[in-house]
Amino acid sequence: MLTFGCSSQKDKLEEAGTVRLKYWPSANPQEIELAKRLVEKWNQLHPDIKVEVQPLPSGQSSEEVLLAAIAGGTTPDVCSNIWPGAIAEYIKAKGLIPLDEFSDFDSVVNARGIPPDLLESFRSKDGHFYQFPWKTNPIMMLYNVKIF
Repeated sequence: MLTFGCSSQKDKLEEAGTVRLKYWPSANPQEIELAKRLVEKWNQLHPDIKVEVQPLPSGQSSEEVLLAAIAGGTTPDVCSNIWPGAIAEYIKAKGLIPLDEFSDFDSVVNARGIPPDLLESFRSKDGHFYQFPWKTNPIMMLYNVKIF
């Protein structure tokens, strides 16, 4: 489920010792429903780490919303609607944390079966990983053969 580390808040512990995380999936209905199902299962399996789903707030673009959240200090802890081309902006704005600095980074990569060449394509210029591949949007081009 971890696709993107946004939060700059180090202490997410409540009095009872439960960690609370905010997760922003894409705002489309199918992804919201998927996120709710995944988070419900996660919360059942991990009672000491509670995740709350909040669809990505509305804006002209996801990039605009996330940069505004970074500037305002209101980023989610996890977001799964990130265009890889915008990562450098978020890094520059100090809105991300390097996932490869977590002690279990390699075990998460191995458990997900991410091919090394695919993972490497997500390495940032500073040498760190701020995101995992989760899904992709197909890019297609259609043309009318009668015109060409």
